[in-house]
Amino acid sequence: MEDNDKCRVVQYDRLTSFVKALFTKCGLSAAHAEVMAESLVFADLRDVSTHGVARVKSYVDRIESGAINIRPDLKQTKSFMGTAVIDADNGPGQVAGAYAMQLAIERARLFGVSLCGVINGGHIGALAYWSNMALQENMIGICLSNGTAIMPPWGAMGRALGNMPMAISAPAYKKFPVVLDMAMSVTSRGRIMLAAKRGETIPTGWALDKNGRPTTDPHEALKGSVLPVAGYKGSGIAIMIEILCAVLLGGKLSHQCGGLAPQEDRNMPLGFNNIFCAVNIENFISPDEFARSCDRMIDYFKSLQKADGCDDVFMPGEIQFRTAEKRKLSGISMDFKTYDELRDVAKKYEVDFSIM
Repeated sequence: MEDNDKCRVVQYDRLTSFVKALFTKCGLSAAHAEVMAESLVFADLRDVSTHGVARVKSYVDRIESGAINIRPDLKQTKSFMGTAVIDADNGPGQVAGAYAMQLAIERARLFGVSLCGVINGGHIGALAYWSNMALQENMIGICLSNGTAIMPPWGAMGRALGNMPMAISAPAYKKFPVVLDMAMSVTSRGRIMLAAKRGETIPTGWALDKNGRPTTDPHEALKGSVLPVAGYKGSGIAIMIEILCAVLLGGKLSHQCGGLAPQEDRNMPLGFNNIFCAVNIENFISPDEFARSCDRMIDYFKSLQKADGCDDVFMPGEIQFRTAEKRKLSGISMDFKTYDELRDVAKKYEVDFSIM
């Protein structure tokens, strides 16, 4: 593939194989390395590069420091009917995520609805990867997470809340599934980290510096805080997600968790908490009727008169699904900084870097 002036274009299957090989070299089992690779490349396919392979170096740094446990002993500390709490033993977030979501799906088959929580976990990447797991089983998937404190509650200045991402996936019939994946901050911290890597500025309204002043400098923003979406409304939802992910599960609050930003202590385990929920549609309505009804809803929305400047009415996740289809054929655009980081890590661990 040809380079352009801002990025390299890499092949998703080769990239997946490389990331799997790298994490295997770092000491993970082949199965654990595979789920990490697939979840990260999933984000890049959907053009959510902040949660894709740009995270690899920060993961490797924390594997090397021991902050990420490469051989975690996952334990169910509580288990009753459709619910469970899993201690992730500070292992990779994706490893606990795969275990917990699969458990939620299995129990939803028995009980209709299942909610499984993870404590002492890690960064799980794009939450839609996990909620989408339920789609293949004719279920609705839901995923919530807390994380590094990067956002103030409304009316405060200091960092106290994670940006509290959430994802909900619902199947359709002929249309793309409807998938909402969003955080409660105006933007993700990953986008600010990516801007810092690229030497770019960030828009006004994204973040505050450490003194509580608006900033367009991503380096200053990483020392400060991001702002909640929709003001007090986003802050309120974030607080409720903190209650579900941390208070309910008995895990760490966001301000007690570690972080992935370069200036944060790479020796400190992240200690994130996650919720994985599966809803078995057939306990409410036939899956076929549900999916066809979703199609009819989508068709109706798309039939409405378009607002000025809009060519289509996009459903949640639709653009990402279309982007992934294209990128599987044409390749994934990767910025030079991320490419160089991966190349250097590949050299260090003597892993083949044939990703183009």
